[in-house]
Amino acid sequence: MSFLIRPSIFKGPRVVFSVRLFIFLFLLDLPPNQLLAQKFVRDSLVVHFNRQKNQDKLPLHINAIRDDRNLPGRNVGNYEVKKYLLIPVDLDIYTIKPLGEEMMEIIPATLSIQDSSRLNLVIREFSMTKKSGGIFFTRYQLTSSFWIYWEKEQDQEQFVGELLYEVNCRPSFFRDKASRGFRRIIDKWQPDFIDDIHHIAGGLQMGQVPRLENLRSEIYSGKYINMYNAVDFIRFQDGYATDLQIFFSHREAKRRFVRSGGYRLRYKNSSDFESIGFGLSVGNFFYRLNRIFLFQGKSQLILGINRWNDIKTAAHKIYDAFIFEFILNQSLTYNLLDKRSFVFGIGIQEEVFYVYSKNWQFQIGPYIHLGIKL
Repeated sequence: MSFLIRPSIFKGPRVVFSVRLFIFLFLLDLPPNQLLAQKFVRDSLVVHFNRQKNQDKLPLHINAIRDDRNLPGRNVGNYEVKKYLLIPVDLDIYTIKPLGEEMMEIIPATLSIQDSSRLNLVIREFSMTKKSGGIFFTRYQLTSSFWIYWEKEQDQEQFVGELLYEVNCRPSFFRDKASRGFRRIIDKWQPDFIDDIHHIAGGLQMGQVPRLENLRSEIYSGKYINMYNAVDFIRFQDGYATDLQIFFSHREAKRRFVRSGGYRLRYKNSSDFESIGFGLSVGNFFYRLNRIFLFQGKSQLILGINRWNDIKTAAHKIYDAFIFEFILNQSLTYNLLDKRSFVFGIGIQEEVFYVYSKNWQFQIGPYIHLGIKL
Protein backbone atom coordinates (compact mmCIF):
# COMPACT_ATOMS: atom_id res chain seq x y z
CA MET A 1 0.00 0.00 0.00
CA SER A 2 1.37 3.37 -0.90
CA PHE A 3 0.35 6.72 0.42
CA LEU A 4 0.14 9.80 -1.73
CA ILE A 5 1.29 12.85 0.23
CA ARG A 6 0.09 16.14 -1.21
CA PRO A 7 2.51 19.03 -0.72
CA SER A 8 -0.39 21.43 -0.22
CA ILE A 9 -1.11 20.02 3.25
CA PHE A 10 2.14 21.54 4.50
CA LYS A 11 1.01 25.01 3.52
CA GLY A 12 -1.51 27.32 5.10
CA PRO A 13 -1.94 29.28 8.35
CA ARG A 14 -2.36 26.19 10.57
CA VAL A 15 1.01 24.75 9.62
CA VAL A 16 2.73 28.16 9.95
CA PHE A 17 1.20 28.65 13.40
CA SER A 18 2.29 25.16 14.47
CA VAL A 19 5.88 25.83 13.41
CA ARG A 20 5.94 29.14 15.28
CA LEU A 21 4.47 27.50 18.38
CA PHE A 22 7.11 24.75 18.25
CA ILE A 23 9.91 27.34 18.04
CA PHE A 24 8.45 29.28 20.95
CA LEU A 25 8.15 26.19 23.17
CA PHE A 26 11.66 25.12 22.21
CA LEU A 27 13.05 28.47 23.32
CA LEU A 28 11.23 28.26 26.64
CA ASP A 29 12.81 24.86 27.28
CA LEU A 30 16.37 26.18 26.93
CA PRO A 31 18.41 26.56 30.15
CA PRO A 32 18.30 30.14 31.49
CA ASN A 33 22.10 30.47 31.39
CA GLN A 34 22.28 29.85 27.66
CA LEU A 35 23.41 32.88 25.68
CA LEU A 36 21.13 31.83 22.83
CA ALA A 37 18.06 32.15 25.04
CA GLN A 38 19.13 35.59 26.25
CA LYS A 39 19.26 36.85 22.68
CA PHE A 40 15.56 36.14 22.33
CA VAL A 41 14.75 38.15 25.48
CA ARG A 42 16.68 41.37 24.70
CA ASP A 43 18.50 42.72 21.72
CA SER A 44 20.59 45.84 21.17
CA LEU A 45 21.40 48.37 18.50
CA VAL A 46 24.32 50.82 18.49
CA VAL A 47 23.89 54.27 16.91
CA HIS A 48 26.77 56.43 15.70
CA PHE A 49 27.19 60.19 15.70
CA ASN A 50 29.04 62.03 12.93
CA ARG A 51 32.53 63.26 13.75
CA GLN A 52 32.78 66.54 11.85
CA LYS A 53 36.38 67.67 11.50
CA ASN A 54 35.98 71.06 9.86
CA GLN A 55 33.43 73.62 11.06
CA ASP A 56 33.04 76.96 9.28
CA LYS A 57 31.25 78.45 12.27
CA LEU A 58 31.85 81.00 14.99
CA PRO A 59 34.36 79.63 17.49
CA LEU A 60 32.94 78.56 20.84
CA HIS A 61 33.96 76.69 23.93
CA ILE A 62 31.78 74.08 25.66
CA ASN A 63 32.89 74.01 29.26
CA ALA A 64 30.90 70.94 30.36
CA ILE A 65 28.02 68.68 29.34
CA ARG A 66 26.13 66.95 32.15
CA ASP A 67 23.74 64.05 31.61
CA ASP A 68 20.73 64.51 33.93
CA ARG A 69 18.42 61.94 32.34
CA ASN A 70 16.68 59.25 34.37
CA LEU A 71 18.88 56.64 32.63
CA PRO A 72 22.25 58.33 32.06
CA GLY A 73 25.06 56.55 30.29
CA ARG A 74 24.97 54.87 26.88
CA ASN A 75 21.27 53.94 26.76
CA VAL A 76 19.25 56.31 24.56
CA GLY A 77 16.03 54.38 24.01
CA ASN A 78 14.20 51.08 23.71
CA TYR A 79 11.06 49.59 22.21
CA GLU A 80 9.55 46.18 21.52
CA VAL A 81 10.12 44.28 18.29
CA LYS A 82 9.02 40.87 17.02
CA LYS A 83 11.71 38.32 16.32
CA TYR A 84 10.81 35.58 13.83
CA LEU A 85 7.39 37.32 13.54
CA LEU A 86 6.30 35.83 16.85
CA ILE A 87 8.61 36.36 19.80
CA PRO A 88 8.47 39.79 21.56
CA VAL A 89 11.97 41.16 22.17
CA ASP A 90 13.05 44.38 23.90
CA LEU A 91 15.42 46.31 21.65
CA ASP A 92 17.79 48.62 23.58
CA ILE A 93 19.50 51.47 21.73
CA TYR A 94 23.01 52.51 22.82
CA THR A 95 25.67 55.01 21.88
CA ILE A 96 29.32 54.00 21.55
CA LYS A 97 30.35 56.17 24.53
CA PRO A 98 28.29 57.72 27.34
CA LEU A 99 26.01 60.34 25.82
CA GLY A 100 27.76 63.30 27.48
CA GLU A 101 31.08 62.26 25.98
CA GLU A 102 29.50 61.81 22.56
CA MET A 103 28.14 65.36 22.74
CA MET A 104 31.54 66.79 23.61
CA GLU A 105 33.05 65.12 20.56
CA ILE A 106 30.47 66.20 17.97
CA ILE A 107 30.66 69.89 19.03
CA PRO A 108 34.06 71.34 18.08
CA ALA A 109 35.37 72.81 21.34
CA THR A 110 37.63 75.73 20.48
CA LEU A 111 38.48 78.82 22.50
CA SER A 112 35.87 81.55 22.29
CA ILE A 113 36.46 85.18 21.51
CA GLN A 114 36.07 85.87 25.21
CA ASP A 115 37.89 83.17 27.12
CA SER A 116 35.78 83.83 30.22
CA SER A 117 32.49 83.18 28.35
CA ARG A 118 31.67 79.49 28.17
CA LEU A 119 28.58 77.38 27.64
CA ASN A 120 27.46 74.57 29.94
CA LEU A 121 24.90 72.04 28.63
CA VAL A 122 22.61 69.82 30.67
CA ILE A 123 20.97 66.87 28.88
CA ARG A 124 17.43 66.65 30.26
CA GLU A 125 16.06 64.22 27.69
CA PHE A 126 17.45 62.27 24.76
CA SER A 127 15.47 59.26 23.56
CA MET A 128 15.05 57.36 20.32
CA THR A 129 12.24 54.95 19.53
CA LYS A 130 9.93 53.62 16.84
CA LYS A 131 6.34 54.85 16.75
CA SER A 132 3.73 52.52 15.28
CA GLY A 133 0.67 54.38 14.08
CA GLY A 134 -0.70 52.29 11.25
CA ILE A 135 0.50 51.98 7.68
CA PHE A 136 0.83 55.70 7.02
CA PHE A 137 2.13 56.92 10.39
CA THR A 138 4.84 54.42 11.42
CA ARG A 139 8.10 56.31 11.93
CA TYR A 140 11.38 56.51 13.82
CA GLN A 141 11.58 59.36 16.29
CA LEU A 142 14.16 61.29 18.31
CA THR A 143 13.11 63.66 21.11
CA SER A 144 15.59 65.64 23.18
CA SER A 145 15.89 68.56 25.57
CA PHE A 146 18.99 70.55 26.59
CA TRP A 147 19.32 73.27 29.20
CA ILE A 148 21.87 75.91 28.17
CA TYR A 149 23.83 77.92 30.76
CA TRP A 150 26.26 80.78 30.15
CA GLU A 151 29.22 80.87 32.48
CA LYS A 152 30.32 84.50 32.36
CA GLU A 153 32.67 84.17 35.32
CA GLN A 154 33.99 81.32 37.41
CA ASP A 155 31.14 79.51 39.24
CA GLN A 156 28.57 82.10 38.07
CA GLU A 157 26.02 80.64 35.65
CA GLN A 158 23.19 82.36 33.84
CA PHE A 159 20.33 80.29 32.39
CA VAL A 160 20.00 80.96 28.67
CA GLY A 161 17.15 78.67 27.66
CA GLU A 162 16.02 75.15 26.79
CA LEU A 163 16.59 73.65 23.36
CA LEU A 164 13.89 71.19 22.24
CA TYR A 165 14.04 68.77 19.32
CA GLU A 166 11.68 66.31 17.70
CA VAL A 167 12.92 64.54 14.57
CA ASN A 168 10.96 61.93 12.59
CA CYS A 169 11.64 59.81 9.54
CA ARG A 170 9.76 57.09 7.71
CA PRO A 171 11.03 53.48 7.58
CA SER A 172 12.97 52.45 4.50
CA PHE A 173 12.00 49.56 2.22
CA PHE A 174 15.33 47.81 2.60
CA ARG A 175 16.81 45.44 5.15
CA ASP A 176 18.11 46.75 8.48
CA LYS A 177 15.23 49.21 8.67
CA ALA A 178 15.96 50.10 12.30
CA SER A 179 19.65 50.87 11.81
CA ARG A 180 18.89 52.88 8.67
CA GLY A 181 16.03 54.72 10.36
CA PHE A 182 18.02 55.78 13.41
CA ARG A 183 20.97 56.67 11.20
CA ARG A 184 18.73 59.05 9.25
CA ILE A 185 17.30 60.83 12.29
CA ILE A 186 20.81 61.32 13.72
CA ASP A 187 21.85 62.82 10.37
CA LYS A 188 18.83 65.16 10.46
CA TRP A 189 19.20 66.20 14.12
CA GLN A 190 22.95 66.70 14.50
CA PRO A 191 23.50 69.60 12.01
CA ASP A 192 20.54 71.54 13.46
CA PHE A 193 21.82 71.00 17.01
CA ILE A 194 25.33 72.24 16.16
CA ASP A 195 23.93 75.25 14.25
CA ASP A 196 21.73 76.20 17.21
CA ILE A 197 24.64 75.99 19.66
CA HIS A 198 26.72 78.25 17.41
CA HIS A 199 23.85 80.74 17.04
CA ILE A 200 23.44 80.89 20.82
CA ALA A 201 27.17 81.32 21.41
CA GLY A 202 27.43 84.03 18.75
CA GLY A 203 24.41 85.89 20.13
CA LEU A 204 25.73 85.83 23.69
CA GLN A 205 29.06 87.23 22.55
CA MET A 206 27.08 90.08 20.96
CA GLY A 207 25.20 90.62 24.22
CA GLN A 208 21.82 89.12 23.32
CA VAL A 209 20.07 85.73 23.18
CA PRO A 210 19.05 84.81 19.61
CA ARG A 211 15.47 83.94 18.78
CA LEU A 212 15.10 80.30 17.80
CA GLU A 213 11.85 78.46 17.15
CA ASN A 214 12.83 75.57 19.44
CA LEU A 215 14.44 77.67 22.24
CA ARG A 216 12.41 78.25 25.41
CA SER A 217 13.52 81.08 27.68
CA GLU A 218 12.28 79.59 30.97
CA ILE A 219 13.12 76.48 32.99
CA TYR A 220 10.47 73.80 32.53
CA SER A 221 9.53 71.56 35.47
CA GLY A 222 6.48 69.73 34.07
CA LYS A 223 6.01 66.44 32.23
CA TYR A 224 7.72 65.74 28.93
CA ILE A 225 4.82 63.55 27.77
CA ASN A 226 1.19 64.68 28.13
CA MET A 227 -1.96 62.59 27.87
CA TYR A 228 -4.87 64.07 25.93
CA ASN A 229 -8.45 63.02 26.65
CA ALA A 230 -10.86 64.58 24.17
CA VAL A 231 -14.42 64.34 22.91
CA ASP A 232 -15.84 65.82 19.68
CA PHE A 233 -19.49 66.64 19.03
CA ILE A 234 -20.46 66.83 15.35
CA ARG A 235 -23.79 67.92 13.92
CA PHE A 236 -24.91 66.79 10.44
CA GLN A 237 -28.01 67.54 8.41
CA ASP A 238 -29.59 64.15 9.20
CA GLY A 239 -28.00 63.32 12.55
CA TYR A 240 -24.98 63.73 14.80
CA ALA A 241 -21.82 61.93 15.93
CA THR A 242 -19.66 61.78 19.05
CA ASP A 243 -15.95 60.90 18.94
CA LEU A 244 -13.84 59.92 21.95
CA GLN A 245 -10.04 59.93 21.72
CA ILE A 246 -7.04 59.32 24.00
CA PHE A 247 -3.48 59.88 22.81
CA PHE A 248 -0.06 60.80 24.19
CA SER A 249 2.05 63.74 23.05
CA HIS A 250 5.64 64.90 23.59
CA ARG A 251 6.27 68.55 24.28
CA GLU A 252 6.08 70.81 21.27
CA ALA A 253 9.49 71.52 19.78
CA LYS A 254 8.28 73.53 16.77
CA ARG A 255 5.22 75.45 15.67
CA ARG A 256 4.22 72.69 13.26
CA PHE A 257 4.03 69.14 14.58
CA VAL A 258 2.15 65.86 14.11
CA ARG A 259 0.78 63.33 16.58
CA SER A 260 -0.56 59.95 15.49
CA GLY A 261 -2.02 56.84 17.05
CA GLY A 262 -4.04 56.75 20.23
CA TYR A 263 -7.45 55.20 20.80
CA ARG A 264 -10.60 56.32 19.04
CA LEU A 265 -14.25 55.39 19.64
CA ARG A 266 -17.15 56.83 17.64
CA TYR A 267 -20.92 56.81 18.05
CA LYS A 268 -22.97 57.98 15.07
CA ASN A 269 -26.74 58.50 14.86
CA SER A 270 -28.42 59.27 11.55
CA SER A 271 -32.02 59.26 10.41
CA ASP A 272 -32.15 55.54 9.49
CA PHE A 273 -29.29 53.84 11.38
CA GLU A 274 -26.84 54.22 14.25
CA SER A 275 -23.34 52.81 14.53
CA ILE A 276 -20.37 52.28 16.84
CA GLY A 277 -16.94 52.54 15.25
CA PHE A 278 -13.28 52.16 16.17
CA GLY A 279 -10.35 54.17 14.88
CA LEU A 280 -8.06 52.24 12.53
CA SER A 281 -5.56 55.10 12.19
CA VAL A 282 -5.65 58.63 13.55
CA GLY A 283 -3.44 61.56 12.60
CA ASN A 284 -3.44 64.88 14.49
CA PHE A 285 -1.83 67.87 12.76
CA PHE A 286 -1.05 71.05 14.71
CA TYR A 287 0.22 74.55 13.98
CA ARG A 288 0.74 76.80 17.00
CA LEU A 289 -0.33 80.41 16.48
CA ASN A 290 0.83 81.71 19.89
CA ARG A 291 1.19 80.47 23.48
CA ILE A 292 -2.61 80.17 23.83
CA PHE A 293 -4.13 79.09 20.52
CA LEU A 294 -3.24 76.60 17.83
CA PHE A 295 -4.76 75.32 14.61
CA GLN A 296 -5.64 71.63 14.74
CA GLY A 297 -6.52 69.21 11.98
CA LYS A 298 -7.37 65.52 12.17
CA SER A 299 -7.63 62.65 9.73
CA GLN A 300 -8.92 59.22 10.67
CA LEU A 301 -10.21 55.95 9.31
CA ILE A 302 -13.14 54.37 11.14
CA LEU A 303 -14.58 50.86 10.86
CA GLY A 304 -17.97 50.48 12.52
CA ILE A 305 -21.00 48.23 13.04
CA ASN A 306 -24.51 49.44 12.14
CA ARG A 307 -27.87 48.99 13.80
CA TRP A 308 -30.77 49.81 11.45
CA ASN A 309 -33.90 51.52 12.75
CA ASP A 310 -36.18 49.85 10.15
CA ILE A 311 -34.90 46.30 10.66
CA LYS A 312 -38.45 45.05 11.41
CA THR A 313 -39.98 46.46 8.23
CA ALA A 314 -37.14 46.38 5.69
CA ALA A 315 -34.71 43.69 4.56
CA HIS A 316 -30.99 44.43 4.72
CA LYS A 317 -28.01 42.53 3.38
CA ILE A 318 -25.39 41.21 5.77
CA TYR A 319 -23.03 43.81 4.26
CA ASP A 320 -25.24 46.57 5.69
CA ALA A 321 -23.97 45.66 9.16
CA PHE A 322 -20.68 47.48 8.47
CA ILE A 323 -19.71 51.09 7.83
CA PHE A 324 -16.37 52.47 6.66
CA GLU A 325 -15.61 56.18 7.23
CA PHE A 326 -12.83 58.59 6.33
CA ILE A 327 -12.91 61.83 8.33
CA LEU A 328 -11.18 65.20 8.13
CA ASN A 329 -11.70 68.15 10.46
CA GLN A 330 -10.14 71.53 11.17
CA SER A 331 -10.49 73.72 14.23
CA LEU A 332 -9.14 76.71 16.13
CA THR A 333 -8.25 75.36 19.57
CA TYR A 334 -7.47 76.86 22.96
CA ASN A 335 -4.43 74.89 24.19
CA LEU A 336 -1.83 76.46 26.49
CA LEU A 337 1.82 75.90 25.63
CA ASP A 338 3.77 73.70 28.10
CA LYS A 339 0.94 73.72 30.67
CA ARG A 340 -1.72 71.31 31.82
CA SER A 341 -5.03 72.77 30.79
CA PHE A 342 -8.50 72.29 29.46
CA VAL A 343 -8.69 72.19 25.67
CA PHE A 344 -11.52 73.79 23.70
CA GLY A 345 -11.98 74.19 19.95
CA ILE A 346 -14.59 74.88 17.28
CA GLY A 347 -14.38 73.94 13.63
CA ILE A 348 -15.77 72.03 10.66
CA GLN A 349 -15.72 68.31 9.93
CA GLU A 350 -16.00 66.58 6.56
CA GLU A 351 -16.43 62.86 6.11
CA VAL A 352 -17.02 60.26 3.44
CA PHE A 353 -18.62 56.98 4.51
CA TYR A 354 -19.62 53.79 2.78
CA VAL A 355 -22.54 51.48 3.57
CA TYR A 356 -23.54 48.74 1.12
CA SER A 357 -27.15 49.82 0.60
CA LYS A 358 -26.33 53.56 0.62
CA ASN A 359 -23.12 53.44 -1.44
CA TRP A 360 -20.74 56.39 -0.89
CA GLN A 361 -22.08 59.39 1.03
CA PHE A 362 -20.56 62.79 1.88
CA GLN A 363 -21.36 64.82 5.00
CA ILE A 364 -20.16 68.12 6.40
CA GLY A 365 -21.04 69.93 9.59
CA PRO A 366 -19.78 72.04 12.51
CA TYR A 367 -18.13 70.42 15.49
CA ILE A 368 -16.98 71.25 19.02
CA HIS A 369 -13.78 69.85 20.52
CA LEU A 370 -13.51 69.46 24.32
CA GLY A 371 -10.60 67.88 26.16
CA ILE A 372 -8.09 67.99 28.96
CA LYS A 373 -4.30 67.82 28.75
CA LEU A 374 -2.67 66.06 31.72
